[in-house]
Amino acid sequence: MFIGMITIFDFFAAIMGSTYYYTRTRNMERMGLIERGVDLSAFYKKTATSSKVLTYGLLIMGLALGKYLSETSINSLL
Repeated sequence: MFIGMITIFDFFAAIMGSTYYYTRTRNMERMGLIERGVDLSAFYKKTATSSKVLTYGLLIMGLALGKYLSETSINSLL
């Protein structure tokens, strides 16, 4: 029980750490470009079709992974 709680905590800590690192790095890149006077329009271009496909793909993968993990944890408890 305790190991499962630590695993879940570690999983979310890894996600939060990765998100923090990505956001911090992106912000530092933008600040460096602003200091040099470079145009930042490349950061704000939207690609609607590829981002929707990626979003739905990640959603389906997350649902499948959640179902798999819930079934394996239930089977291990029985």
